[in-house]
Amino acid sequence: MTKAFSYLRFSTPEQMKGDSLWRQLELARAYASAHDLALDEELSFRDLGVSAYQGRNAEVGKLADFKEAVREGLVPRGSYLLVESLDRISRQSARTALRVLEDIVEEDITVVTLTDGREYHKEALDNDPTALLMSLLIFIRANEESVTKARRLKAAYEAKRRLVTSEERVSKPFTRRLPGWLQWNEDTKEFETIPERAEVIRTIFRLAEEGMGQHAIARHLNQQRVPPFGKAAHWHRSYVVKVLKNPAVIGTFTPCLRERHEGKTMRRPLEPHQAYWPAAVAPEVFERVSARLATRSPKGRHVEAQVTSVVAGVARCSHCGGSMTRVSKGRWQYVVCSRAHAKAGCQYQALRYEDVETALRENASAIFLEAPRGEQTRDLEEFIRSAEATGDDLIHQARSLTDELIRTNSDMVRERLNEVETELRKLFKQVDGAKAKREKLASPFVLRRLEAMRDALLFDPFDVAQANKAIREAVERIVIYPSEGNMEIFWAHGGSTDYIDRVPVSSRHYRPFTAVEKW
Repeated sequence: MTKAFSYLRFSTPEQMKGDSLWRQLELARAYASAHDLALDEELSFRDLGVSAYQGRNAEVGKLADFKEAVREGLVPRGSYLLVESLDRISRQSARTALRVLEDIVEEDITVVTLTDGREYHKEALDNDPTALLMSLLIFIRANEESVTKARRLKAAYEAKRRLVTSEERVSKPFTRRLPGWLQWNEDTKEFETIPERAEVIRTIFRLAEEGMGQHAIARHLNQQRVPPFGKAAHWHRSYVVKVLKNPAVIGTFTPCLRERHEGKTMRRPLEPHQAYWPAAVAPEVFERVSARLATRSPKGRHVEAQVTSVVAGVARCSHCGGSMTRVSKGRWQYVVCSRAHAKAGCQYQALRYEDVETALRENASAIFLEAPRGEQTRDLEEFIRSAEATGDDLIHQARSLTDELIRTNSDMVRERLNEVETELRKLFKQVDGAKAKREKLASPFVLRRLEAMRDALLFDPFDVAQANKAIREAVERIVIYPSEGNMEIFWAHGGSTDYIDRVPVSSRHYRPFTAVEKW
């Protein structure tokens, strides 16, 4: 008996709950029985919850596996492939979909559409114009249905997104996939925190503020037998990091737009919306922890070590850009390039640690007064608006070029389409970078971080660990120039060009040397 194989596909996981799978399988069984075919149910090919609109089923799905099975001899040539209809094979443009069908029949496979019993094989497509025309018409209709559906879904998404930004009261959530500590109340039509889970979130942030590392936080929660969110068996560091970096804890919701680039679906973050959800932690707590995470944290055996240097984690060598470490030599402590200390090639220029600490403490007030306040975002806002408008134009160009490429298959059009896609990727990267910088610059807590740093440096008795914590929250790095007797402070909120101009520091490597003067 000639062998037959079934190919079953539907687009969404929800269809698994209906009769789509059962219906397609029963149609295959009935056809095989009526036409004396041996249906191989052990080697069936099922793309369940896989869309054919972008062609993933034919590229990396089970339909691709079927073609490979034919080439490997697992499926004998001359066999039948039973599908409910041609739109199960592809919903791409008619030209592309027809090529998918031709690739299958070129392997001496007969494709049968079970809804009408029509057979597609090489002889039929070569010699029967009706079969070729019918396949094209079916593919055109399937593609138009998918395009219309995609357009409607996008319009519905845009409508939901506009509702988020409006003052109108929402009657249902934008998405059912909520953060693990939130739930939707159908009675009140409002989001609300799950009290016990919100308390876990606050505990995570409290421990992070106290300096506990992410592995240690996860270990602490597991030791306390705190139930994890979701399906995980226990707490993992990755989820702790996800919580600490998620602005949803202060109520900020960032919708994303799905876009395809070079055959891949990507999520592009859109404008964040404040106070969309109830906050689980105070904004200033989230800001302090975010600033701490943005700096280099102690790792490995140094995680639990006591902080003994006010510039730990932020001091950088002016020669190689590497970190600087605190070393002891007798009764004196020095700050020196880690690479030079390890004899790994950098220039060895040590500064007395006491002089570095004194320079920061004696100039604390001047540093505070001169530091950028992070309020100038007008230029960034204008750039983002302009870039997003340019992006919309490029997307429109890309769609027009894609349609033209389908019609003409022109190499010049293909080349221009590649150029437009390259421009789009570059533009998206620039916009994402500008938005991230805007978030730092426009933060209302910049001044608070600067004040905390100044107060920690001036506090008596001086607490090295507390001062280091405050510095790490406000500062990206401090570059030390031993041969020039000064330091540059690069701010976490100021970007790469804003720094304090040369904080003086005593250095035996600087000649001539004059006493440090306060600003």
